[in-house]
Amino acid sequence: PNVTVIIDRIQNLNKELGLFDVVTLVGVLEYARSFSSNPNAEKELLSKAKAMLKPGGVLIVAIENKLGLKYFAGVPEDHLGTRWSGIVDGYSKKGIQIFSRKELKDLITEAGLPYQELSIPMPDYKVPTGIITPTGLQAVKEEFDPARLFEKCQRKYEKEPLFNLQQAWRSVCDAGLLADLGDSFCIAACMEQKRIVDPTVYAYMYGNSEESFYAKEVLIHKSDNGTQVKRRSLLTDTLKKEDCEYSLKNEPYEHGVSFIENIRKICMREYWTVKDLVAEFEKWKNWLHTCVDVSGYLPKNFMYVTPANTIVLKDGSYKEFGASWISEKPVFVDEVFMYGVAFTIHRLGCVATLMGDGELLRYSSLFLYILDALEVSYTFELCKKVVEDVYNNEGNVKATTAWEHFSHKRLVVMRQSGQSFRAGMAYKYFEIHNLTTRRISASLERVVRILNRVKNNFIYKQ
Repeated sequence: PNVTVIIDRIQNLNKELGLFDVVTLVGVLEYARSFSSNPNAEKELLSKAKAMLKPGGVLIVAIENKLGLKYFAGVPEDHLGTRWSGIVDGYSKKGIQIFSRKELKDLITEAGLPYQELSIPMPDYKVPTGIITPTGLQAVKEEFDPARLFEKCQRKYEKEPLFNLQQAWRSVCDAGLLADLGDSFCIAACMEQKRIVDPTVYAYMYGNSEESFYAKEVLIHKSDNGTQVKRRSLLTDTLKKEDCEYSLKNEPYEHGVSFIENIRKICMREYWTVKDLVAEFEKWKNWLHTCVDVSGYLPKNFMYVTPANTIVLKDGSYKEFGASWISEKPVFVDEVFMYGVAFTIHRLGCVATLMGDGELLRYSSLFLYILDALEVSYTFELCKKVVEDVYNNEGNVKATTAWEHFSHKRLVVMRQSGQSFRAGMAYKYFEIHNLTTRRISASLERVVRILNRVKNNFIYKQ
């Protein structure tokens, strides 16, 4: 009853409406040219928004970044639906237009709002599951590591990127380029200098499950005892479900990298092998065995521990982080390991060229190969249940069809040039067959002929 809704262009709003503490342009600025003949439509819109602010009021602008990392990875531009359109500035004069960080900052400054604070919403501003604050963008790695928050950095409906975005965010953050390459911006601007966003908070994270009872807020913030993680349910503090309990806890922020990053690094190497992947998973399995109690069971909060929430600390040791599910039944190492492997394959993203049997790129084949290689006892029914749990917790497809989806889904291989493909395969051919220098010259013509046939049948048709 105390809210009045007015649907109109901002240019038509009556001054009698008064002034406001906050004005928001969320997904609006990019359409300025579509609703104005003014050649400086964006500046006109921003100036009008500024004129509606009370003294000390704040303008919030949320918009995509035309130089967002996902666009470099070939994900189509959100408005035009074509690859690399924003990067090459392929916008029409009277159509939609998005901006780089500097362009957006300059526009808002020219409109009379020089004091600005930039936050990066993830995966974008539309329905963010995380927000890295100005403090988080400026923090040193010893205080806070934003790269760990990009584990789920893409919308389900977006096309597969040309390279592994999760791993690329690590390079971007380490290089200090997150503010320029974030996929979306959220800028809070005002006419006078003041802190708008809480300066003690590095990041806000939100539960992204489709089921409302998982709704939660996570704050990563400064304290007298170092960086801390504060969690709270947005509905209830504790939730019971079947044989487990969902309980959120506060804890110190663990400095290190997620174990899943180590696994991805292996798959980023050209001509990686499943044997190397198995060796890395074995380290994680061995750590799980060190965590069992005298009865041979894992702690009750390990039921959904995965490589993604296992932190590799600076001294090389491992620690679980952020485990919210507490089992009422015994927790077995093999079942947790199976869940972690299935979860990791599902979250892995695209990979470099695999050396060996291409069938192992299939989710289910890779999953079973790893279990067999590490002598994990399992049944087909247990495998189905584990995969159903992963899909249910991730909210991707119905759990009842999870194994069918898992059996058909394949890891996507990042595309390579024909030249690197031929050169790399020739090198591997010589290495595998232990060819001497004299034998190489005699075999080279045959190898190139075979590889050219493979290239024509495989790369060009991809």
